[in-house]
Amino acid sequence: MKRNIENKITSEVFAKIVELEKERNQEKQKVIAKEIINALDIEDFTPYMAYDNEGDIFIALNYDYSSNEINNSLITQKHDIYITSDGVYINDELDLKQLKEEYNETIKEQYNESLEEAKNICKEQKEFDDINEKLEFFNNQLMNLVNFQRPKYVGNYEKIIKIDEEIGKVEEIIKIYENKLKIKNKEKI
Repeated sequence: MKRNIENKITSEVFAKIVELEKERNQEKQKVIAKEIINALDIEDFTPYMAYDNEGDIFIALNYDYSSNEINNSLITQKHDIYITSDGVYINDELDLKQLKEEYNETIKEQYNESLEEAKNICKEQKEFDDINEKLEFFNNQLMNLVNFQRPKYVGNYEKIIKIDEEIGKVEEIIKIYENKLKIKNKEKI
């Protein structure tokens, strides 16, 4: 990690850090520090200005996966990483690596949970669609029996009784699917 950070810091930035350490005027230190911060582009790290015990500015880096926030680091003066003209200093490299591993594991778990939830939603939607399809089929069958089959046999009581029995069965099936649909709708809520 240290080598990776050092490789991302250009010689111009290190020259600016030397200039920052030599400068005693705090306003000029702020200008130099802002230039350094703007020049630093290190993945997973956020550069910021920090103050030492004498009030001089130095550059620190906050690890994006760290529980330390920049404001907290400024108050406690415990920085994940700080940069001087001598090099890069890491407070606890093993801890920082572990934080990233934990973060990646959390992201992986959240992704798996989201994927499982999406699968469940798709499954529920398919069941909902199947019930709707069957309900539509039986409603069409009922309409056919009531509007076309029954009128054809006016006067033929035997046939009408059979059709009426079939209509009753289809109505029962429709009620079953309507209840299933109500249950699915309640489950969605």
